[in-house]
Amino acid sequence: MDENTRKKLEEPFPAELIKTRPGSNGKNLSYVEVAEYVRRLNDVFQGNWSFEVVDQAIGEKEVWVLGRLSVNGVTKSSYGNSKIRTSRVTGEQISIGEELKSSESDSLKRCCRLLGIGLHLYSDKQHDEPITHTRDQGGNGGNGNGRSRSNGNHPTPRQLQALWSYGRKANYTADEIRGKSFKMFSRSPENLSRSEASTLIQTFSDMLNH
Repeated sequence: MDENTRKKLEEPFPAELIKTRPGSNGKNLSYVEVAEYVRRLNDVFQGNWSFEVVDQAIGEKEVWVLGRLSVNGVTKSSYGNSKIRTSRVTGEQISIGEELKSSESDSLKRCCRLLGIGLHLYSDKQHDEPITHTRDQGGNGGNGNGRSRSNGNHPTPRQLQALWSYGRKANYTADEIRGKSFKMFSRSPENLSRSEASTLIQTFSDMLNH
């Protein structure tokens, strides 16, 4: 990919397109709706690109997909995930199809980020934090309820810090750490139980000792 193309991809989104959502520790995180990522791909590559979902799974509390973006002989893959919404009255799941679409949008955004699109929105610290989604207007994106913790058995802050630290030391990217969590437990790191988090930490630790 030539330097001119890369500069077009990495050009910051206009300020009026950038929105904010609540993140962890009371911080606000910046995001742009998925339609703007599609427009950027179309503008730079004249529509000559493709995206496909190559794997997906439905867990107890969330769904995830693994998407693949291909353009000009370059392929980028990344996971996307979304919390399963349930009825406050019956507790039943509302729409798995919508959450799968949200996960697909999240995956596409992450693939685009690997090409440099929207990279300015993500500091290293923000990138390493568990992702809280908001639903993009028009039905795509994450869910508007965020990823609130449903009980007291989620990982402690110290466990999450260790999980990300050991994963990085094992040469996993943030997306790969998240993907490993999905593969093993069908949940993102922040939604694991404490025992599951310990298992994942031990998995990364064992990798470092071999």
